[in-house]
Amino acid sequence: MDELLSLRISKRTTPVMLYNVMRAITHEEPIVASRNLVRFAEKLLEYIGSDVVEKELQEFARGIIGVFREKFGLKDALELIKKHGFMVNERSLEWAYRELGIPVSGGVAALILRLLRTGGFITNVFSRVLAIDIREAILNMLRIKGMLKIGYLRSKFGEEITNLIVDLIRNDTVIVTYRGRILEIPPSIENIDRIPSRDAEHIDRAFLEEWTDYHGVKWYRISIPDGAKVLLKM
Repeated sequence: MDELLSLRISKRTTPVMLYNVMRAITHEEPIVASRNLVRFAEKLLEYIGSDVVEKELQEFARGIIGVFREKFGLKDALELIKKHGFMVNERSLEWAYRELGIPVSGGVAALILRLLRTGGFITNVFSRVLAIDIREAILNMLRIKGMLKIGYLRSKFGEEITNLIVDLIRNDTVIVTYRGRILEIPPSIENIDRIPSRDAEHIDRAFLEEWTDYHGVKWYRISIPDGAKVLLKM
């Protein structure tokens, strides 16, 4: 296992600090940071493309968490925490890594938790609720709150929320309603951004947006209003 997890960085290191150091490295700008944090950032850049520093902070955090999840045992560590019913915190994360035989410093554990929060993967920092992908995060929030508005989810997870919600509808997991109308998507529709008029007739207009391609052909796409409500299907 790479030494990256065991590097001793400050427990006060934030995602913004890491972002700034990685950006300075890739842009060859002056760096104001500890030697270990610079080394930590340099090693991370070996696993993730430099374009990650051109993204917004939340997307940056998700990208870094993806590296920890796939390359540095984070997925197994979080599953172990969940299995034992522990709260998600610095101590439980350090414990889980020790159980897996992976050395991790307290500073790195603290930073991973901050990255999880920034990326939207931890939905309630005072409970055992944690998700390592956005779909699971949405379902966890729905289990806690009962109902969520699309506008809130869009502000938290970005425009990709439409595709995620559509997948949940197709899996018969959630219901989306808006002013008494329900979003129903026929199985025949594969591309929700390029729906022909004949298929659009089977979808409530409250959830459709019309557009025209450069040939002058009219198409429709699924567009869920911010005020629409998402509920778990019982």
